[in-house]
Amino acid sequence: MRKLMLVTLAVLLSISAMAKVKVKSGSAACMREEATAVIVFDYSEATYDEDETYQAWCGEDYEERVNLSITDFINAFNSNSKGLQINNEATDAKYRIIVKVGDCDQSMDMGCSWGEMRFKCSAMITVVEIATDEVVCTVEVDEEEGLCDYVPNDRIGSCFRAIARELAKKK
Repeated sequence: MRKLMLVTLAVLLSISAMAKVKVKSGSAACMREEATAVIVFDYSEATYDEDETYQAWCGEDYEERVNLSITDFINAFNSNSKGLQINNEATDAKYRIIVKVGDCDQSMDMGCSWGEMRFKCSAMITVVEIATDEVVCTVEVDEEEGLCDYVPNDRIGSCFRAIARELAKKK
């Protein structure tokens, strides 16, 4: 019985340790460059729980939540990056980062207190060198989660900060 519990724990830990933000093609070496990037978020095909549009789920809070995710992403990325910095006001940016948001969802899990939930998001991130229009790398985000929170906007911000921190760490 004890052996079974240890094996189960090992499997659960290995599953939770799997990378949720991973380079799918190209090289993420640009993340270490002393350069500037602009960022674009694309919510055109974003869904919530795979059965309704993200915009419909957000309702009146859609614009606020989109702006929050962009601001939190940029701030977290710039705070954690050892090279590349995002500045949408830059006229001489070397890279354009395109974040195509996919399916989003929220759930209550073992780490959350009663009433708290986690927001999770899938996305495809493409880094393009502006001068050549060449795709430098693509990064897949597979249901990255933020921290547990009672407030939906705080959950969403936490999730996008987590994605940005992971992206900034890529080599």
